[in-house]
Amino acid sequence: MIDYVKKFPQAIYPYYMTRSVLQGMRAMAVLRYYAWKRGEKPFDPDMIKPRERDLLRLWSEGRPPDYQVAIGEALGLTVDYYVDIFCRMARDPDKLIWYEDVIPPEIIQAMGLIPLMVEGIPGMAPMVAPEAAHRFIDVAENAGYPADLCSMPKVTLGMVLEGLLPPPRAILCSNSPCDGGMSSYLPIEQAVGVPVHRVDFPWNVYEPRAAEYCLKEVERMIRFLEEIAGHPLDMDRLRDICEMRNRMQEATMELWELMKARPCPMGGMLHPLSYTAYQVCPGTPMGIRIAESILQVARDNHKEGRGLVPDEKHRAIMWGAFPVTTPDLYEWLENEYGMVTVMVMLSYDHYPLIDTSSEASMMRDLVEIMAKPPMARHTRGPVENFLGDLFHLYEEYQADLVIMAAHQSCKNMRAALGILRDACRRRDIPLLIIDHDVFDARVVPPEGIKDQVRDFMDTVMGGG
Repeated sequence: MIDYVKKFPQAIYPYYMTRSVLQGMRAMAVLRYYAWKRGEKPFDPDMIKPRERDLLRLWSEGRPPDYQVAIGEALGLTVDYYVDIFCRMARDPDKLIWYEDVIPPEIIQAMGLIPLMVEGIPGMAPMVAPEAAHRFIDVAENAGYPADLCSMPKVTLGMVLEGLLPPPRAILCSNSPCDGGMSSYLPIEQAVGVPVHRVDFPWNVYEPRAAEYCLKEVERMIRFLEEIAGHPLDMDRLRDICEMRNRMQEATMELWELMKARPCPMGGMLHPLSYTAYQVCPGTPMGIRIAESILQVARDNHKEGRGLVPDEKHRAIMWGAFPVTTPDLYEWLENEYGMVTVMVMLSYDHYPLIDTSSEASMMRDLVEIMAKPPMARHTRGPVENFLGDLFHLYEEYQADLVIMAAHQSCKNMRAALGILRDACRRRDIPLLIIDHDVFDARVVPPEGIKDQVRDFMDTVMGGG
C-alpha cells in the first residue's frame, strides 16, 4: 500500500488522514463499549478541542512523496500504538501503568502490563492546540503550583487534575531529568491515589560506582512491578522486546551515518519523530516500522545524491528542549535559510545494542538506557556532560552553527548558558540562543522565536 500511495502524491494526505480518523473512531467505540459494560464514564482521548493545527499537513506539505509517506507512517503508527493502548486499557484497566518519559517501557511490556507514557498525550497539546495547553498550565497554577515550574509537567499535571487521563494501577517515575519533573509526581500521586515507585538515579551517571547503583534501583523497580502484576518478569519475552529494540537502534544508527553526508539526505521533523518512537513504542513492531520508514527516506535520497533541502547552506546542531510551540521550526529553517538540523539533543541516544545473550547482559544494557537518556544525562552531573556530546556532534556532522533552545523554566540548562557561550567562543562556533517556553506560547509566540532566528542570521551569519 505504501508503494502505491507514493505513486499518487495527491492521495498521500487523504490516505493518512482517513486512516487516523478511522483508528480514532475504533478507539472511541472500544472505550465506550467497555466503559458501558462496567457502568463507568468512558475516558475520552478526544480531549483537545478544537484542533488548531494539522500536523500531517504542516510537516508534509510541499515535500517529496517519499518524505510525506514517512511522515504519514510515523504519525499514523504512533496513532495506531495509542489506539492499541487505549483498547487494551479499556478491556483490562487494572494492567495500566503510567511511566515517566525518561523511563523506557520495555520492562513494563515484558511484564504483560500496559505502559502509557504520562507526558505523551499532554506533549501533543501545544502542537495541535496551543490554547488547550495554556488551559492546562493555568489549571496547575491556579491549583497553587509554582509558575516557574517547567510547563511540560504543568500541562501533564493540569490534565491529571482535570481527570482527563485514564486512571492507572500504578505509576513509575524517577528523580530524572530535573527537580521540576520529579516534584510534579507528588501532586500527581495525591490526585490519582495509586502506588508510585520512584527510581533513584545518582547525580552523575558517569561515575564508576553509578552502574551498580542504577542496576540495584532497576531491580527494585522490577520487584515493585512483579507485586503489581502478581507474577515474575518473563525474561524470554523481555529478550524478544530487546531484540526488536535492537532492530530499531540499527536503523537509527544507519540513519545517523547517512546524516553526515553532504547534501544531508534527511531533515525536518522525521529526526525527532524517530526519538518519539523510542519514548512511546520501543521494542514493538510499530517502533521498527517507524524507524525503518524514516531510514528509507535517507537511503533513497543518499543513493541518488539528493539532499532533502535542494540548496543546503547551513548545518545546525539543535541543543536544549525543542520549542514544541513552533512545530514547523525545522521546515521553516530549511525553507528560509537552507538550514538542515543534522542532529538534536533529544534524538542522540548513543547506547550500545542490547546484548541479549544472557539475563545479566540484557539488564546491564537496559539499565544504561534507563540511566542515560538524552537531556537527563546532559543536565545532571558536571557541565562536561552537557558540552561533551554537543561538541562531538558539531565536529562529526560538520555543522556550522549551534542552536541552543533555552527553555525559560529549565533551570538546569539555563544555568549552563554562560559556560556554553564561553566554550563556543573559544572554539569560534556561532551560537544562537533562543529564549522560549517549551509548551507555553504566551511566553514567546512562534513568530517571536522566528524573529530571534532572523536577527541572528542577519547579524552573525551575514544574512543567511
